[in-house]
Amino acid sequence: MREPPLDLVVSIGHIGDFATLAKCLDSIGAHPVAIRFEIWVVYNGPGGDGAVERIRERFPAVRVFDERGPLGYCRTHNIAMQHVLDEERARYVLLLDDDTIVAPGNFDRMVSFMDLNPGVGMAGCKTWNPDGTFQPSYASMITLRLELETALFPNAQWPEHLYRDPSHVRTVDWLNGSYMLVRCETLRKVGLLDEHYYTYSCEADWAYRMQQAGHSVVFVPDAEIVHVGRTHSIRTVDKSPQSLVRHFVNRYYFFHKHRPVLERMLLRPIMVLAMVTRMTRYALVYLRRPELRSLAGTRLRAFARVLRLSFSARPYEMPGDL
Repeated sequence: MREPPLDLVVSIGHIGDFATLAKCLDSIGAHPVAIRFEIWVVYNGPGGDGAVERIRERFPAVRVFDERGPLGYCRTHNIAMQHVLDEERARYVLLLDDDTIVAPGNFDRMVSFMDLNPGVGMAGCKTWNPDGTFQPSYASMITLRLELETALFPNAQWPEHLYRDPSHVRTVDWLNGSYMLVRCETLRKVGLLDEHYYTYSCEADWAYRMQQAGHSVVFVPDAEIVHVGRTHSIRTVDKSPQSLVRHFVNRYYFFHKHRPVLERMLLRPIMVLAMVTRMTRYALVYLRRPELRSLAGTRLRAFARVLRLSFSARPYEMPGDL
């Protein structure tokens, strides 16, 4: 007789920083958990450094997928989620960054919330920075108006009014990928992460598809994590030059996939405005702040590349070297 599915599978992508991963796994194992769950780690580093062996030796209960990468956020978690669906292994899947510390009671509270709210397709929890300050983990949906606002104000996607009272359950547009708890029934209906994104904006795409299918996306403040990597897909200014280009190409792709032709056409001049605005800002930094010239120079090259792509036939196609 086949055993019933687990309540939860935790999918963690990992590229080789074992100390960081160990802290995450230790935080999960430090307190009792009532639900039935497993932890799956998808290793997608370069290999050859004993990373997989270290995980299996220190955490024998963890199921490790030995892949070679880096594969990107989407492909990494899709490997785990596809196995969960094929094996009918669990009712829920949690996509969790390896640079997180999970607070006691998190899994039990989140699974209980999902069980009591069958209309919710995906949920996220309250997130803290290591210094104890609140970390935004949900944001405004990608729209033409938002793109125009972010052309002038880069952090407009994370407006302060969204986070004035993060102490109540609320429906949100999308969640940051550091913690996304997904119902497997929803996965079967809307599909996995779109691997065209690799990373950045894939969470918004996934949430949008869930909402279009009638499943809400919700922020649950009663469960908590600490997310060490605050810059992970949150603040555009902190991204590497390659990631900056990928970020903006993915915006083009989101519009290509989900928005009507007129909006796709209007996005180009808005993106040009955004790049010119950013290049002007960093040109001034380059001239006035000698100690920041290296940073400003790399930003200028990245924004100039996005500007050139904005005049190409298919700006939503990722350049081959990224």
